[in-house]
Amino acid sequence: MLGGLTTWGHYDGKMWRTWTCPQTPSTTRYMLGGMTTWGHYDGKMWRTWTCPQTPSTTRYMLGGMTTWGHYDGKMWRTWTCPQTPSTTHYMLGGLTTWGHYDGKMWRTWTCPQTPSTTRYMLGGMTTWGHYDGKMWRTWTCPQTPSTTRYMLGGMTTWGHYDGKMWRTWTCPQTPSTTRYMLGGLTTWGHYDGKMWRTWTCPQTPSTTRYMLGGMTTWGHYDGKMWRTWTCPQTPSTTRYMLGGMTTWGHYDGKMWRTWTCPQTPSTTRYMLGGMTIMTARCGGHGPALRHHPLHATCWVE
Repeated sequence: MLGGLTTWGHYDGKMWRTWTCPQTPSTTRYMLGGMTTWGHYDGKMWRTWTCPQTPSTTRYMLGGMTTWGHYDGKMWRTWTCPQTPSTTHYMLGGLTTWGHYDGKMWRTWTCPQTPSTTRYMLGGMTTWGHYDGKMWRTWTCPQTPSTTRYMLGGMTTWGHYDGKMWRTWTCPQTPSTTRYMLGGLTTWGHYDGKMWRTWTCPQTPSTTRYMLGGMTTWGHYDGKMWRTWTCPQTPSTTRYMLGGMTTWGHYDGKMWRTWTCPQTPSTTRYMLGGMTIMTARCGGHGPALRHHPLHATCWVE
């Protein structure tokens, strides 16, 4: 043994190691100095194990760990599985659930059954997950979700990836591929090909009815900007209000404006956001401040 050590030791040609094994270990069985369990050297790294049987050349645990482990040729991992896991079942150091390596990332899972090669959860997460070939996601779906159903890490509702962005949804039915909500929002949403929007409409809104994230009223996109509205009727394609405003609005071809007119305003009736009077030029006269309703021929300067 090495000077000062109290247990047997062995030199494998590269390093000295001690062991407390009651039998004479083979030339590759030993433990790191100061360790109290058997160990093994796989040709690349030294590892110890607490297995009651003679472990295979690839079964061992990382120094200081208390569960079995496995080396898959790329990384060292430990596991607490009651059965002997396959060469790809293991968990990240310090994790307490099973895991899997899909060739790109390491993930753990708490599935009571042996998960498939793509079912796992992100480290520290408590729900199942799935990798769709682009991103890792977890889900809490009681059924096995399809390859595109999952949620963003830390979210508690289902989600969907439409090929451009990841979104979650809380719809009680299986939403279509375009129905979802922005992360953290609590209402349905829709993607119109340009932007993602949510809505709180009790009916299924058309492809252009939605609201800006965080807003509580319906909205519309006119081809240039997104706007919401609180109109009790279905507004026309040009009726909407600026985000955060509480009155109707209109776009006159130059600027977006809201109005508080109790009637349906003409295409030129609107007011500056937050103002209660209008700046208008009527009949060729100079600018003037006027209370609405304005004459239909007045417009904003």
